[in-house]
Amino acid sequence: MQYHIELLDDLDTIVCMMHTVAESPAIAFRIVIESGWPPGGVTARVIDEYGHLTVFKTEAESGA
Repeated sequence: MQYHIELLDDLDTIVCMMHTVAESPAIAFRIVIESGWPPGGVTARVIDEYGHLTVFKTEAESGA
């Protein structure tokens, strides 16, 4: 499935965008991590080709 990934800073400003093909939002997110997390990025929005949104946050932002 095609995924559009938006990496956002702490003000929800897009700092990087990319597209990938993956089997799930989690795998698409992993591809982003392996490609290199951008400086200042705290949140990743993964949007599939049907418009479904999955949000991933860094550990610092998720409270872990």
